[in-house]
Amino acid sequence: FTIEWPDERARIASLLAMTTGMRIGEILAVQHKDIGQGRLHVNHSYSIRDKLKTPKNGEIREAILLPELRDALLQLEKRSPHLESPTRFVFAGRYPEGPLDQNRILFGFRQALVIARGVPWEDEGRRNEILEEYRKRWIDFHSWRHFYSKYIADRVDSRTGQLGTGHKSKTMFEHYADHVTEMDMNRLEEATIDAFTSFLGSKSESEKFVI
Repeated sequence: FTIEWPDERARIASLLAMTTGMRIGEILAVQHKDIGQGRLHVNHSYSIRDKLKTPKNGEIREAILLPELRDALLQLEKRSPHLESPTRFVFAGRYPEGPLDQNRILFGFRQALVIARGVPWEDEGRRNEILEEYRKRWIDFHSWRHFYSKYIADRVDSRTGQLGTGHKSKTMFEHYADHVTEMDMNRLEEATIDAFTSFLGSKSESEKFVI
């Protein structure tokens, strides 16, 4: 995140995935009404095939939303060409009924992987070598979810960590959901701040998230 990303939408999506463990479909589905104070309501997922739907396994949940990310999401939403609405997508697509194509995010992520290695994207030979290396290591956008899980797992018990990732069957989710308390979310919030704030750097919010 110290490099300049060619696509700021991919950068913000990656930051969100890193600090919440959200899947790319859940990130694309974020609407204005989902953004709370310190919380992000993960109510939907989006795919070209299924459109807007309940997240995988039905695990509607809350994610901890760091202040820097909340500001970034709201700034990004302001760039939307569509009319203001509680259901306006933060990652705006060409048409108001759907968000950005996920391939735009994935492409921007791959560009950043190459540039972070000091190689211009235009250098096709080296670019392909680097991307192939990452492919063999099974590193892709979904790796942020594993990254999040690793850093959170060292700081909270497994049950609290599962509140953030949604790593559970529908039956287990329903069991846990009945017992989620604000204390649980506060513990998760403290762990999230501890785990990821250092990755956001020391720049001011306005400098970090210029859209």
